[in-house]
Amino acid sequence: MPTVTVQPVAITKLDDWSRRYAFDFAASFVEFNAPPASLPTIQSANVSADSGITATLESLDPTGTAYVRISGGTAGDSYNVSVDAVLSSGDELSLPALVSVVDPGPGGLPQKTLAKLPDWERHYQFPFGKVFAEFNVATPPSISGTPVFSCIPASDGSTVSGTPVAAGTSVIVFVTGGNAGESYQLRCTVTTSGGDTLSIPGLLAD
Repeated sequence: MPTVTVQPVAITKLDDWSRRYAFDFAASFVEFNAPPASLPTIQSANVSADSGITATLESLDPTGTAYVRISGGTAGDSYNVSVDAVLSSGDELSLPALVSVVDPGPGGLPQKTLAKLPDWERHYQFPFGKVFAEFNVATPPSISGTPVFSCIPASDGSTVSGTPVAAGTSVIVFVTGGNAGESYQLRCTVTTSGGDTLSIPGLLAD
């Protein structure tokens, strides 16, 4: 007898992301073979998650979507998250997700590669527009508040300084400092109008 499995939703995030994700049950609704007006709606839902990561139900669209905020986790680890929904028809469905928390760079989340000479003082762009487009909503979020720029010290203990300024869906960072031959792990972090915390990693080589 054939085995039918429900493939978990694959989610990839950085450890400092706190983001709202959509769990879409609507595809399961069409399997009811009922006219659109007779399709069930979501009456209630709850979320469960492995320890070490936080998953919280934020809102429900009764026509088929549960919005869950996922935050935390340790880079290199994966976590199971599941959303269980009760429908107006009395059916109970669930959507599992596998959340992989990754490091920036090869094998993880792509990072911006930037280059400068030690005496350069220049502006670099961190474009968040592509990340915002992934939210797949009628009105994508915008950057709110003041962006944050951080730098992990290089092997010789030196760092670079950056002054971030929001510009539309991007952040422009004025970067100074650094020593020749050193590489610096950078991160630009923003808070969105939807309450999400997102970041873009970068690698700066002097």
